[in-house]
Amino acid sequence: GGGRAVKKKAVVKAKATTMGPELRALTFKGPELAAAILGKQKRIENRTWPLSIPGQWLALHVAAGKYTPPWIRKYVMRAWDPEKAKTGPQPQRWWDPADRHSKHLPPRAAIVGIMRFRGMHRLKRGEKSADPWALGPLCWELDRVVPLEPPILNVDGALGLWRVDKMLGPGQLRRLKEAVRDAKSAPGAGKYQVKKKKRSNPRSE
Repeated sequence: GGGRAVKKKAVVKAKATTMGPELRALTFKGPELAAAILGKQKRIENRTWPLSIPGQWLALHVAAGKYTPPWIRKYVMRAWDPEKAKTGPQPQRWWDPADRHSKHLPPRAAIVGIMRFRGMHRLKRGEKSADPWALGPLCWELDRVVPLEPPILNVDGALGLWRVDKMLGPGQLRRLKEAVRDAKSAPGAGKYQVKKKKRSNPRSE
């Protein structure tokens, strides 16, 4: 058991050193997933491979294709909290995940935002019941997301963490890099709000 854990850590570290400084993107199979992230409810991204560049800003890309896989739509509908959405970012306040043609969904084949993962962890016991977005086996931890308005359209995307300079034109790439630079220079840009636990009143106990 111990030897296996050490081996996994070594793999993560090795992968982290092979990525260059180029701006990269992560593709999501449906606009519903992107809407849940832009709405700041989905704070965990589930992957089977380790996060190799924690702390770096990435482009949030929605895949091409006319339809979202049914299991993804069910997953989002089950996890989305409409009450939380009422005080969340716009336009997700009025988004209904059951509406496949909602005007509040981001476009397909497009870069719709930038995001940052602070780190990752293996799915913990009981985490699925505590957080409906967490499925594992590896949970990438989102800590910031900023919408890109307007989105960059007609981007096919690729598997893994792909380099955006291979897919975008000079003007598109410049605009995306400017968005990342602005996010880096603005303290707390796109930061998720963490609710503080209420302290119990000792007088009432």
